[in-house]
Amino acid sequence: MVFKGKDFHYEWTGSKTAAQLAKMFTKINKLYGDIYLKIYTKQADLVFENDNYGLFTEATVEFW
Repeated sequence: MVFKGKDFHYEWTGSKTAAQLAKMFTKINKLYGDIYLKIYTKQADLVFENDNYGLFTEATVEFW
């Protein structure tokens, strides 16, 4: 069996640091009750961590 959930999409305006983005994404996840995706910073990197059952197939950052 394959269970497929919704994609994660985050959009923001303006310039933000990785720490500010992690804080904003964490608030969004709490709002929607997503307890499986952990977002934090490690030095200057933005880290997305999932449980054993989650799978990232693609991750892109786009600037317009």
